[in-house]
Amino acid sequence: MNGRMYASAAEKQKAYRDRLRAGGLVLAAPRQAEPKRPSRPARLAAIEAALRELAVEYSTWLEAMPGNLAESPLAEQLSEMTESLDAIADEVSELDPPRIGRATRAGNVTAPRTAHSPLLLPTHQPTPATTTQAREPEVIPANFDDNYPQENRAL
Repeated sequence: MNGRMYASAAEKQKAYRDRLRAGGLVLAAPRQAEPKRPSRPARLAAIEAALRELAVEYSTWLEAMPGNLAESPLAEQLSEMTESLDAIADEVSELDPPRIGRATRAGNVTAPRTAHSPLLLPTHQPTPATTTQAREPEVIPANFDDNYPQENRAL
């Protein structure tokens, strides 16, 4: 034992790291956890929302155009773009991605767990042998030694 005393485990760990750094060793930094990626259905919903937002922006642009440009090729392009984006957003909203687990969409419903499912059975079912029943207390007579045979008595 080297005689070092530390107030806590954290203090001991800090001293250990300091000794390693003093010896020229480089400690690797802990890896940062990667941000959790949204699920595929959530990403599809985000795509649909982005398409609808773009369609609204293009229609706002079309409505804000001056009257003399209402019949211009730009106005026609904006109108076609708005209609196309709405149609694509409708198609994306109709997509039903495959799901695993407790999916609740129509046509892709998993069976609910029943009492016969192994995950819902109790781990221990009491049997009559394991249940405790109230017993009458034993009555030991006051003159126990007198009634106990001599040959069975401990010496």
